[in-house]
Amino acid sequence: GTPRTSELTSSRASPTCSDRAPTPAPALLKIWSRTVQHLLSLKELPGSGQRTEPRAIAATQKQQPNKMFAFDISGLALEVAPPDTGRVRLVAVTSGLLEARPHEIGADFPDRVARGVWLRACSGGGGGNGDAQAYLNDVFDALQDPSDGRGDGGELRVAAALLSGARKSEKLAAAFEVLGPDALDLNGVARLLRAALASIAFATDATDISQAINREAASLAEDVCANAEDQNEITFDDFGNWYNSRGFELAPWLELLDLTKWPVDGRGELQDESDEEEEDEETASRAVVAFEVATDDGTTQDDDGQVLVLRAAFSLQAVGRLRDLVMGSGLGDCDASVLCGHAARAATAAGRLDRRAFASVIAAFAPDEASAERHAPFLHYLYGAFVRDEQLGPDAAEVAAGLSLLCAGSKSSKLAVAWELFADGDKWDGALSRRGLWRYVRSFLA
Repeated sequence: GTPRTSELTSSRASPTCSDRAPTPAPALLKIWSRTVQHLLSLKELPGSGQRTEPRAIAATQKQQPNKMFAFDISGLALEVAPPDTGRVRLVAVTSGLLEARPHEIGADFPDRVARGVWLRACSGGGGGNGDAQAYLNDVFDALQDPSDGRGDGGELRVAAALLSGARKSEKLAAAFEVLGPDALDLNGVARLLRAALASIAFATDATDISQAINREAASLAEDVCANAEDQNEITFDDFGNWYNSRGFELAPWLELLDLTKWPVDGRGELQDESDEEEEDEETASRAVVAFEVATDDGTTQDDDGQVLVLRAAFSLQAVGRLRDLVMGSGLGDCDASVLCGHAARAATAAGRLDRRAFASVIAAFAPDEASAERHAPFLHYLYGAFVRDEQLGPDAAEVAAGLSLLCAGSKSSKLAVAWELFADGDKWDGALSRRGLWRYVRSFLA
């Protein structure tokens, strides 16, 4: 069917939690229970109607299959390839904006926004990562006013909304509210299109494209107004009618406001929103596995006010490294109960596992000496994550539970084996104490 801009109602809020040892915050358990669905079962990690095509797509696919989409931006070619998809999704996760709704992003921005305010607002408490910082700086550079070095608050909000997991129509509706709120004039439409195009263009490897973005936005804005009943007041409905009738041919890149429409694994079709519900499984297979953890910052704020210190994202490359570790270390061929048994026998009477004992445990599973030497450094790095007291060494049960993630078996079997490691006393009734539950959860998160 034809492209359309429809209102969205779905919402996926991502909770933030507090790791207040030894008391596990309820939000932490919610995040862990959702994340463990993917991480304990390695097979669940990622990696594994007709619309008019954007200009030059067909030729680009035949000659350069990795460059899936090509858009004419005021005479310059903007190419969007699968690696760009991985980049923008990783930035969306590490910036903390993937789970935000478009109208929430930058809601407290002033009319004129300094670079530092923009970066802090879009990087979350964890600060994002290098890719996120570079992307956010590029977008700000494209939208800032050279006279004062600041950006327009409304335009920056529209640009940042690309990183939300919401659909295209919700982002466009929010953009009209931010820049309108009721209707936009010619300049308002140009600002909307400029911000949206900049957010997409700088997620790619495009260079020296800022002026082309400005020209393209101005040209398209004139076309929008020329085809509206009232050329001085363009409503969201007017914009939707324009897009349905001719905009999808003139500005096909607007489809990429929806992150699920970016090219993946050799696919070059822009999907209709009506097809998305039928493709939930496929979309999930593309997603970056990610979760957030917060810490107690010493204040009296509740969990929602805690400072975010970790946002973990697993890219396809990270999954590849994990699979190599699983198979190369030999742990992928043994059951979690076997690993736990080895760790228990190597532990001291106090239940501690020193580094030498740990080395003997992992060496027992390595298929050969070369594999043991290659994977030992990273396994010892993981070992270090469980050390809370250098003199005592880590708790053997926590190390075994955490590394059971690398073993064969389903998540249910790993959870069951790890549960018994934290039994409290000889007359254990199968229930974990509060501290036992904290140690159980912490082991998998670490």
